[in-house]
Amino acid sequence: MNSAEVLNRFESLPFSLEVELGGFELSVRELLDLKLGTVLQTNHPTTAPLTLRAGGTPVATGEIAIVEDALSVRVREILGSSARIEKAVT
Repeated sequence: MNSAEVLNRFESLPFSLEVELGGFELSVRELLDLKLGTVLQTNHPTTAPLTLRAGGTPVATGEIAIVEDALSVRVREILGSSARIEKAVT
């Protein structure tokens, strides 16, 4: 089976894509004190691109967009294999 046949066989399988928005650093006390309505501020600058990951590996970057009242991501850059490897190890 050649690579095109392999791709044709698997291209319709569902695949998860994750968007990395940022992280939080909380103490155990702060975690226990969380209440409805608490706003957690990420460490991600508003002007920095978001990282899209497939299987934990960065594959693209994007930015937040609103489409029909839904939080969405506009893809801005598709990472090449070398860039994907570099982002995965940093």
